[in-house]
Amino acid sequence: MARRQVKCTTKDSMKEVTHVGGQDNYGIRFYESEPDAIHHIENGIHTYFTYADGHQAEVNVVIINGRKHLRTSSDGTTRNNLSKLPDC
Repeated sequence: MARRQVKCTTKDSMKEVTHVGGQDNYGIRFYESEPDAIHHIENGIHTYFTYADGHQAEVNVVIINGRKHLRTSSDGTTRNNLSKLPDC
């Protein structure tokens, strides 16, 4: 299992995250769709996190209006929220 730091995202016209990108604990870069990342989290294949301002936030799967999304856990800062990360 790789531990993946999400460093960037791609968003659609509605500002919804469609892809995440970054680097894992082995130094391998990744860029994948939100559904693929959700599959990896739910099946224990990889874990994901963001890091900013000295704060690390885990990336989790949440269901909103019947659809699965990625969301960071609350950690006292908004700078590492997926929607605040730079574009890939």
